[in-house]
Amino acid sequence: MQKEPLLLFLHIPKTAGTSINQTLMEEYKREEIAFLHEEGGWSTEKLVALCNQPDSSLRIVSGHFPFGIHELITRPVSYCTFLRNPFELVLSVFFFLLRNPSIPTYEQISGMSFAQFVQSDELDFLTSNLQTRYLSGNPQGFTHQSEMAYFTWRPGDYEPDLHRAKAHLASSFSFVGITEWSHLCFPAMRKQLGWSSSDKIYRENVTDNRMAINDVDPATMQLLFQKNQLDIQLHSYAQELFLQRFSG
Repeated sequence: MQKEPLLLFLHIPKTAGTSINQTLMEEYKREEIAFLHEEGGWSTEKLVALCNQPDSSLRIVSGHFPFGIHELITRPVSYCTFLRNPFELVLSVFFFLLRNPSIPTYEQISGMSFAQFVQSDELDFLTSNLQTRYLSGNPQGFTHQSEMAYFTWRPGDYEPDLHRAKAHLASSFSFVGITEWSHLCFPAMRKQLGWSSSDKIYRENVTDNRMAINDVDPATMQLLFQKNQLDIQLHSYAQELFLQRFSG
């Protein structure tokens, strides 16, 4: 019988995933972790079935699933996640996809400039309130993702809801971190989740010679601002939440 909640690391793309997942490998045995993004043939259906096995050894799950998967899991759960400045996140998404031809979205953006990426209606799901969409979840209930949706970071076609996302962060997350504050968040996360006292912080993979946010032209920045109003507010709320829980 499991005595602790199953920890669900809701990995919003390009927030702090590499660092978190390397930390998980130090804190847990390999059979206690499910990495959805590294295992071939994984699906949210298979994950739920594994979590619901009476003799499951899982203690933590990490993947790009939206909020709500707990609705299908029969054991107690708790979430954790990291949020990031939305402008930096969209820029990081773009350059990550450009250097990863195996990801389906690569074909669409391989000839694009960053400005064209932000302007694309077809790719709006990647450039507009992505974090709020992941954290608000489907108001109609969790829906299993297709493999294509999962690997193109498309949590669902529902509208992102800031109120729902804030409420979920406040009530369902054992830990909410901020990517830019990793030096503060990693020690706090280890303490909050009962992990080891190691103060090691891994660095995220950064593309050499990648455009900096200050180099983005004003028109594209203005469009980013318009398209990410919910994420801007959610990121600010997450910062406040972290400070309330861990400052002093």
